[in-house]
Amino acid sequence: MNAKSSPTCTDEEKLQLLFRIQQAYLERTKTTFSLLFLCWHPSCEFTQLSKVEQYDLLYQFLGEKVRNTDHVFWDEEQRFVIAMLAFTGEQESRYFYRRIVESAQKELTDYCQNGAPTLLATSSVIANHHFTLQEVRDKNNSSLEQLKGQPPNTLLMVSDFSHRVTEKVKVSIIDNNPISTTILNKLVSNLSFETIELDIAAFKDGEEFLSSNWYISSHVHIVILDYILPKKNGLEVTHTLRNLPNDEKYFIILISDRDAEDTVTHAFDQGADAYFKRPFNLRLLETQIKNILRRLHR
Repeated sequence: MNAKSSPTCTDEEKLQLLFRIQQAYLERTKTTFSLLFLCWHPSCEFTQLSKVEQYDLLYQFLGEKVRNTDHVFWDEEQRFVIAMLAFTGEQESRYFYRRIVESAQKELTDYCQNGAPTLLATSSVIANHHFTLQEVRDKNNSSLEQLKGQPPNTLLMVSDFSHRVTEKVKVSIIDNNPISTTILNKLVSNLSFETIELDIAAFKDGEEFLSSNWYISSHVHIVILDYILPKKNGLEVTHTLRNLPNDEKYFIILISDRDAEDTVTHAFDQGADAYFKRPFNLRLLETQIKNILRRLHR
């Protein structure tokens, strides 16, 4: 085996730092990551290796198998080795572990008196940025201890940290026609996503919308508005929103009676994400909104 740099006292600091970085990336992009906790199965009988050397063997071995985006960490109490796998879910974690088991059986036979060494492991997919590293480590440590009586190469998925955070999404309906407002409100209210809470508000014109504090928040915000409004029309509202900091949180859908090419082009130039000409199929609008929410839900 090629030598890997020996673990140092800064491994814990690196683990804490990278865990926080992965959490921040998870919060921003909804991209999960995984932590695997691995140890040798109690049935392994190593040839002339102390407990520390057995532990170091696993540490070094894993360090050679992970991707450049992954990291392996030394547990100070030598209970397990931690592998942090970036951009992974349950399926990728299972595949990685299976590959590690197969590689150990091929490459490490000479280290074990009773044949190829075998492993035990737990894995947690982190899909919620509110959990702490200590919570993840404590739960996996206790689960790993409970596996000691299980068959060699058992993998237990610890799912306590895989539940996504419910995210609030604001939806503004800006239309001075009460019938249109009611129809749009009902359409949006009937949409349902497990991890998204829709907060809907209606305004009769752009001035009422912009004079409120409703649109000023960090939440993703879908704005469905008429092109023609009594005070501050749809283009003026679009222009105002697109000149705010972090304007990418707004998804702007314009609805209009006009379909002239110059009008539609100007709407997109001002920052509209979608444009619907009346009369339009409500199912198309529903699909447009679903696609926005589906991207957030991933």
